[in-house]
Formats: sequence, structure tokens, C-alpha cells
Amino acid sequence: MAISAGLSPDQAGLVKHAGMFSLIGQVAKISSLPESPEPTSTAPCLAGSLAETDRQEHQSLAHAHSEIGGFLLGIWGFADEIVDSVRFQETPASSGVTDRAHPLLWLHIARSLQPSSALIETVEFDAQWAESIGFMQTELAEIRSAA
Repeated sequence: MAISAGLSPDQAGLVKHAGMFSLIGQVAKISSLPESPEPTSTAPCLAGSLAETDRQEHQSLAHAHSEIGGFLLGIWGFADEIVDSVRFQETPASSGVTDRAHPLLWLHIARSLQPSSALIETVEFDAQWAESIGFMQTELAEIRSAA
């Protein structure tokens, strides 16, 4: 998606890495879940616990998983572009990013196209922020039709 949009291979590499690590904060979230009574299998237990935890994560963890993921990647020495992309993937308008080549835009688009599942919720696309950095709705429509 990033290369077809005209990003350089280096920029596309940052987008790829941001995408690969976009849910790393889920690890902290999963490890903080309370024990479920007698699970019959791992997947249903995690699915139910995570769906319920998403509404309570600010109470139980004090930060969203994306903020935790950005924090972890920062500690581990990842590039600022990757750290910021992971941290602000759900709230890009809070990032201060103004460059449409920044991996945050492309991660945000990808997360808005991702269907919800037990472990991942679809992110609502922030069209106002995207337009403020020069990404138009017509471009999103083209990406959605290609996906």
C-alpha cells in the first residue's frame, strides 16, 4: 500500500515495521488479564477476556495498548517514526504528525481497514486529521476498493 502510494523503499520499510509491531502493547494487556474460571480452550478465553478488557483497559492498565506498545518500542530503541505510529495509531490527531509520508498515516489506514476480531478492534478512520496532512477521502476510497 505504501509503495503504491509513492513512498520510498525506506519509508515503506518504516511502515512495514510499524505494522508488524502495531499490536505489541496487546502483550502487556493479555498478561494483565485476570484468570478466567476453568477455560475450555485458550482462544475463547482470550477472546472474551480481551473484548471485555478493551472497555476497562484505561482503568486496569491506565493506558491503551497502543500507548504501551509505543512505550515499549521506545525503550527498545526503535525509530521515533515507528514509536509514534504505534503509540498514536488509534488517535493520530494527538500525534502532531503533519507529513503524509509518516508511517502513522499508513498504519492508521491499515487499522481502519482491518476487520474486528477477538484480539483486534477496527480503528475508526480519522478523516479530518488525514485531510489536514493532505490525504484526501478519494484516496482512501481507492485504497478500500483495492483492499
